[in-house]
Amino acid sequence: MSTGELSAGSAAYFEEKHINTLLEELFHDVMVHLPDDPLQFLLHALDGKTTLRLMVLGPSGAGKRTQSRRIAQKYGAVVVNADDVFREEMSKDTKEGEKVANCMRDGIPVPHDVASELIIRRLKMEDANSKGWVLNGFPRTRSEALRLQTAGISPLFFILLDVPYEVAVQRCNGRRYDPITQNVYHMEFCPPPQGMAVERMFEDDDSLAAVVSRWKYFDARKDELIECYEPVFVRIDGNRPLDVVSQEIFEQVDARYVAV
Repeated sequence: MSTGELSAGSAAYFEEKHINTLLEELFHDVMVHLPDDPLQFLLHALDGKTTLRLMVLGPSGAGKRTQSRRIAQKYGAVVVNADDVFREEMSKDTKEGEKVANCMRDGIPVPHDVASELIIRRLKMEDANSKGWVLNGFPRTRSEALRLQTAGISPLFFILLDVPYEVAVQRCNGRRYDPITQNVYHMEFCPPPQGMAVERMFEDDDSLAAVVSRWKYFDARKDELIECYEPVFVRIDGNRPLDVVSQEIFEQVDARYVAV
């Protein structure tokens, strides 16, 4: 056996005990926190709980927001919806908020540098650090993925919800948004809970042209995102009942995350 080469037994041990995942987790934490004493930081980290870091991507209508909420509820993590982060910044009197507002008004994507900085800032907040996070709808491009990686932010899972174009368009038509819970519902595919006041919800005003435009934008950049996160990439068929999709995601996460 040459130097640096693992025996079959050692390789099997690494696989069974999820050593690679553990080392990736420790490296991620060091890059995020940049501690003055890395050794003490690592010793403390080994005594603590591994927190979930998961990205959910897919075209409009794939069910990202619903599945992100379910994942976060099951594992006690924080949901970070990219659109919500942008809207919150718009409500502040900041240069970034003004840029986001202008982009929203003109119907164009938020610039990569601004969007990445806002997401990085949110993911480094205490609740996301201590509880873990489920990031919905970001990164959108390779450039944004690299910016996150440079900031030391990397997921344990990169989940792509895959749905056909026709299904995504159908799901986007007739969506309802609840301004109180910030959840998105569809009266046929994802109805609100019984007893919830439907009157308070308003219809998503997406036009067919807007839905098609977002689909094309995502589809053109999907492969480069998969390449950035290939070691942790999981493709999920989103063209199935919500509970079936959720169950497969939970099984994928449990196979690696719970065992660490």
